[in-house]
Amino acid sequence: MYARSPVGSTRVLSFGNDLGREGRMFKQRDAVGDGNLASVVISRYPGRKKEPEPVIQEPVETQLYLTAPAFDALDEGVLSAVLAEGVACLLADVSQFVEAHANPLERMIAAADAAGCPLVVGGDDATALDLAKRFALDGVHLIGGPKQIEWARKQIGTDSIVGYGAGVSRHDAMIAAEGGADYVMLGPVAELDSELLKWWQAVIETPLVIDCVSDDPQSVAGIADFALVSSGVFDGDAVAAVRGIRAGLSA
Repeated sequence: MYARSPVGSTRVLSFGNDLGREGRMFKQRDAVGDGNLASVVISRYPGRKKEPEPVIQEPVETQLYLTAPAFDALDEGVLSAVLAEGVACLLADVSQFVEAHANPLERMIAAADAAGCPLVVGGDDATALDLAKRFALDGVHLIGGPKQIEWARKQIGTDSIVGYGAGVSRHDAMIAAEGGADYVMLGPVAELDSELLKWWQAVIETPLVIDCVSDDPQSVAGIADFALVSSGVFDGDAVAAVRGIRAGLSA
């Protein structure tokens, strides 16, 4: 799904989308993809006047978006084994980042690179952006307001992932999608209206991540493009846990 290509010293993530960011936010009846990041238009929608009618489409293939283990608890071997099971993206919380975490972050980057898995950082927007630039990370997950997206683009460039966590706010999610977010995260899933999720997939091009950290990710299988899963999988047999989750998502 993802392809890395070197540009200078920076790792660049490509979504396999030749349309760039000049397309539409809304899905079009004559050009519906299969729901994967590689087939959707991740773009701004200029001058929206009204929402189109929903497009009838098949359930999407929901992929695993995994929360990374804490830096102090990082076991590279376990992380590498887990990522080899088919994790679509890894999200590291840097809200409590200190300089002592630089080394484990570098080791996490190496494990993600070896698996071809994008590594995104979040938890604190300013810290995430600073680290994304310092370590040439794949992208950031923003939470401080959808208008932060434009600012982030100026900081880390258009080739990096800029995702946005909208919580349960449809309004913020729409603004983030219109603002060019590469994905929008909604949740926790227990607080979301199932009809909102179905509407998003039927109408909006921007990939949807659902926060399932405290819930069963199988509940969003076929609806969300990605299910965010807790780093709690690393508390036991992480490989077996991830295999079980992926099986549930594809059931």
